[in-house]
Order: sequence, then structure tokens, then C-alpha cells
Amino acid sequence: MSNLIFYTSGGLGNRLNPILNIKNVFEAGFSLVWPKTMRLNCDFHDVFDNDEIKIISQEELLELDDVDNYHGTGGGLAAAQHESNLNGLNNLFRLSQKYHPKTIGQFNSNHLTHKNTIVFFNNFIGEVNHKTIIENFKKLKPNKQISERIKRVTNELGINKSIIGIHGRATDFVNERIDKYYNIVDSELKTNKDQIFLFCSDDPQWEKLMKIRYPKNVLIREVKDNVYKANNDMPYNNNVMTPLEAVIDGYVDIVLLSKTNFKYFNAHSTFGSLVNILQNG
Repeated sequence: MSNLIFYTSGGLGNRLNPILNIKNVFEAGFSLVWPKTMRLNCDFHDVFDNDEIKIISQEELLELDDVDNYHGTGGGLAAAQHESNLNGLNNLFRLSQKYHPKTIGQFNSNHLTHKNTIVFFNNFIGEVNHKTIIENFKKLKPNKQISERIKRVTNELGINKSIIGIHGRATDFVNERIDKYYNIVDSELKTNKDQIFLFCSDDPQWEKLMKIRYPKNVLIREVKDNVYKANNDMPYNNNVMTPLEAVIDGYVDIVLLSKTNFKYFNAHSTFGSLVNILQNG
């Protein structure tokens, strides 16, 4: 049996989505290369209690042999080179020079013929199967602190399916504007002036502005950790710091939004795309 290894180094959606769309992946078993990076500065087991999932270090990565390698939509060395340039992690590139990467479209989890199979991708793999994604997400085991936070906030805010969920992706999505979400809420309120919304964003200022503008209609989480700029003099693009507490609150946002009638998000956001599927669970 091949040792299936997911190399994940983006944000939370980037790291979870590649695993979730593969049927029976938890039953078959897999390992993770989960480096601490600017976009996610925590270990997997800081958030999840899935002790059965083995974490492979950067050093152990170079010790692997008989590797079948799958990287991005284009294959080749480009994705591994980008990882080296962006995060200063060059062991995947070094390994990929020996075991040349194929495209992600060639990956078949039912036909793993090598001792080790590495998958380096930042979104759902293959044709999206909502049932599989929902089933796999439920097999993630957030630690007790996170589970209790989810229950507490769900009760405090009264989260249910009558509430419209919105995720406002800001920060590194530099072309997004909060006016887009003002227009969404204004449009919904024309139909139902009493409609309640849960608004979550990676930008705390956006959340505050939405609450100020719609104090009776918009729910936000008043106490929450968010991402911040690594360098305040630079734009957010490739400059987003996500400490552990912000990762935890990001996961909490995913679960809370999935409990709403989630309708509005940026289609390019892996975070929003995941919530959009989970709401049907």
C-alpha cells in the first residue's frame, strides 16, 4: 500500500480542501506535510485531534524514496519552485528534481503504484463530490477548546438556517470592496426588512463596519482573532500573517457559516467554496 502524503502550505481552505474530496481517505490513511508558514502559523495537531494522521517534516520529506509526485494543474517543477520562493521551503523542489511531478489531473487515489505518493495542490482534487466532502469534514476532530467555542457562539448568536451567511474575503483579495456586501444586504432587506445575516470576514474592520451600518440585522463575532499584515507598509498580498488563534477562529467561522443559509462569498475563495458545500450537511 502506498503512503499517501498531502503537502499543504496555503491557508486553511487550501490545506483542507485537497484531502476532503477523496472518498474513504480517512479509512485508507494518509500523512501530511504541514509546514508553519505566514499563511498558517500553526501545526495540524494544534487544531485537530486526529492523532492517526502522521505529520512528515521537511527533513523526512527528503528521505522518501520510490515517489509518485503530483503537483498543480501543470505538473513539472513550477509549483515546487513557487513554494521555495514564497515560503523558503526548498525540500519539495529538491525531491521533485528526482521524482518529476505529474499533473494533478493524473492522480487516481484508487491506483497508487509507488511506495510513496505526494499530492501538492491547494483545492479540491477531481470532480467535486459534495457527499464525500461533507463526510470527510465530519471526520476531522477539532480539539475540545474549539468544539466548545463553536457550541457557545452558536447558542449566543442563535445561529440557524433562517440566517443568511456571508463571507467577505478581503486582505489578500485586493480587488474586493466592502460596498459589494453593502449592496447584497441592501438588496435582501428590500425583500425582508427583518432578515438577519451572519457576516464573517478575514478583515475585522469589515466586520465592524457591517455591524455599524446594520446594527439590527447583522451578526458578527465581537471577540475574534484575525490575520494581520507581516509588514504594515505593504499590501496584504503575500503579506498575511495567520497565527494559531486566527486559524482556530477561521475554522469556527467555517462551521458557523455552514449552519446558516450561506449564500454570498467570493467564488475564488477556497474557504467560501468549502462552506458552500458544507451547508448542505
